[in-house]
Amino acid sequence: MSATYIGAELRRQVVNRAKNICEYCLIHEDDTFFGCHVDHIISEKHGGLTVESNLALACAVCNLRKGSDIASLTSDGFLTRLYHPRTDVWTEHFALSGALIEPLTAIGEVTVSLLQLNVSERILERQELRETERYPSEAALELHKHKNRAGRDHLTVELQLRRGSPRAAPTFALADAGERWASSQAKLDSLALTRFIDSSI
Repeated sequence: MSATYIGAELRRQVVNRAKNICEYCLIHEDDTFFGCHVDHIISEKHGGLTVESNLALACAVCNLRKGSDIASLTSDGFLTRLYHPRTDVWTEHFALSGALIEPLTAIGEVTVSLLQLNVSERILERQELRETERYPSEAALELHKHKNRAGRDHLTVELQLRRGSPRAAPTFALADAGERWASSQAKLDSLALTRFIDSSI
């Protein structure tokens, strides 16, 4: 829970930017029983500010399971930061395989694990939404298409039409990696991880 009050205008900006989509699991706010919350990507506990660039929209389940964490251990035991909705591209770290959210990177792996994106009840929820053509929503697909056009030319997104399928199935292809991090963002990530490690000792 945020210690700092998030004003109505800032909250509205975050919701509108995300198009009412959880920026972690891509579920639409209308399809969640407890709605969506405004999440501090870098928690206040670790020095994160209450500014638009450090806020994301998260469904109640993702927000609860993420908590104040900013990193976790991979299966190989490496401390790795979580997915950052403001500086990362979702389709670079995750891929949809039916109702399953598959990690493509170490960042994707720790995020899927910590947020428990593929526990049975969450897969079942997404599967039921897929059967009614509500997941991923058109808003979610448009959100990522817009984000890609806005400055991620190395990432291409295809909507592959499958014969006999009631809707387009999203498949994502990676082209040249390009520059992934500006030096300023890398410094911020390093600082955040250092604070995380210090607080854990």
